[in-house]
Amino acid sequence: MNGFTYLHYPEPNAMRPILFCLSLWASLALSAQNQCLSERYSNSPIFTDEEVVVASNIEYAVATHQLTGIEQSLQLDVWMPDPSIDPVTNRPLIVMIHGGGFQSGSRNEMNFMCNEFAKRGFVAATISYRLGWGCDPNAGIFLCGVCGGLNNAIRTAAYNAVQDAHAALRFLVSEQEVYGIDDDWVFVGGQSAGSITALCTTFLDQDEANAFAPNAEASSGGLFNSGNDLDVDVTIRGVVNDCGAVPNVSVLEGATIPVISFHDDGDCVVPYGSGYLLGCLGCTSFPTAHGSSLIYQSLTANGVCSELNTVQLSLGHCTWPQLSLVSRASCFMKREMCGLCTSGMNVDTNAVPPCASLGIQPAISCQADFNGDGLVNVSDMLEFLNYFGNPCAP
Repeated sequence: MNGFTYLHYPEPNAMRPILFCLSLWASLALSAQNQCLSERYSNSPIFTDEEVVVASNIEYAVATHQLTGIEQSLQLDVWMPDPSIDPVTNRPLIVMIHGGGFQSGSRNEMNFMCNEFAKRGFVAATISYRLGWGCDPNAGIFLCGVCGGLNNAIRTAAYNAVQDAHAALRFLVSEQEVYGIDDDWVFVGGQSAGSITALCTTFLDQDEANAFAPNAEASSGGLFNSGNDLDVDVTIRGVVNDCGAVPNVSVLEGATIPVISFHDDGDCVVPYGSGYLLGCLGCTSFPTAHGSSLIYQSLTANGVCSELNTVQLSLGHCTWPQLSLVSRASCFMKREMCGLCTSGMNVDTNAVPPCASLGIQPAISCQADFNGDGLVNVSDMLEFLNYFGNPCAP
């Protein structure tokens, strides 16, 4: 680190030890950056749309499609506060995964939420993943008849999606310096099939994935080594679940990772409680799943922080307003980063409890501007001496 190299006046010899210690102290303070910061990661944005930058069409993996046998380039987009104005250099990451029944959809569907997370101080990424399991996406009310025999294919497609999510997380953490990511705070989320993917990425090990998709490992390889060969450890610290589910709440046994959920209580595409995926019109051809209400019950029964937001008396699918979802999810993640994560239930789609005041003041942008006046001068040296009492020994 350069420390005081940007000072433009001569340095007397007697001052150099003090300057060195100031530089070292600033380095240590920034390396131990605390993400429990006031204003950031809250219900309200701190950056404007113009202050968010996007890195687009970044290849994170190459994987073989289960149906075509063709290698597919997998790409992602990254949204973040403009590094030239953001005083925080390493920020929490959230990866948002689009829905579409593992058959269709686009990462662009997550653009609004990624932009809103970035405006609150996060680095947010949205990914493309392998889609398609042989079902006609226009089957409509004939879904069961047209696609009902493809039970194993949809399971493999879900397995491939989880493989791709793991590959994206490995890539992003390996590039943490490029995008200003704090790899101590990595979150995943999504909508519908994307939320199923996020939950399974967080909670399923290889044995549990094999139990859900018995033929997938043989045809697609292991859950944690597909797409790229990056040797990176990733620890997921929380999940934003918008109308998703897990194969069975048994996969949550021993879990310690918080989950915030949003779900319509009459959802028949992904069950709110227990039911069949794509189970509308009584379709029982597809895998069973346990949705947000059972995830909440299972986690809170075991003392794990969880929040359940329910659209009551609704047959809709993923209808929670996206801006409200981002605001509530940001505060949920912030409370986790502050060690204050709490559980609870909510049915008001407009209720967004404030959390901006929670936390310490953000780190200053200039490493030696200890008094925060935008200048580096003798006043900052005096501020330093107020902390330590005496100058550093020569």
